[in-house]
Amino acid sequence: MTTLSHLRKAALALPEAEEGARSRTVVAAFSVRGKEFVSVSEGGEVRLRLPQDEVRRASAAHPSGAPLLRGGTPTGFRVPSPTSTARTSTPWSAPPGPTAPPSASRRR
Repeated sequence: MTTLSHLRKAALALPEAEEGARSRTVVAAFSVRGKEFVSVSEGGEVRLRLPQDEVRRASAAHPSGAPLLRGGTPTGFRVPSPTSTARTSTPWSAPPGPTAPPSASRRR
């Protein structure tokens, strides 16, 4: 499962990529030279900005996703959260804090 941390690392590895401002419904957005190429909604939906031919390929390869439309024209592709539609628990949220290690250090 991909987390927001994984997506952030991959997006920021691209030349000139930067993380942009967040909004009430967007937890992360990444752009190059002011042009957004991916964002993650509070509900965990990933929205990729793609050329029209790539939208068609993405739709064929990922039936759980859907094209992003603007005025009826495909401008990208969105992929829902694979595990939850809850606003507070998504695979794109930051991983939980450290947990206690198993008690393997017990010796008798």
